[in-house]
Amino acid sequence: MTVISGAEMSALFDGYQRTAWRFETQPVYTMPDEQASIARFLTGEPKPSDHNEDWHETVRSMWPLEKKIVVFVLFGNH
Repeated sequence: MTVISGAEMSALFDGYQRTAWRFETQPVYTMPDEQASIARFLTGEPKPSDHNEDWHETVRSMWPLEKKIVVFVLFGNH
């Protein structure tokens, strides 16, 4: 298994030309920077208005360039 940093992942998204995809599978979600967001989700709290704002801007910036992003996430024991 290869683990890359957030900066390395950002560099990959900045450099691709047509389609980028990511497949992630894990029994639990333990990203340290996202634990507060996960806890809010699990208690049914609404998302903050700026939730994932940077990611959404990244996706919006790729659309005019005809770049596609596909993400597969599989949780639990499958």
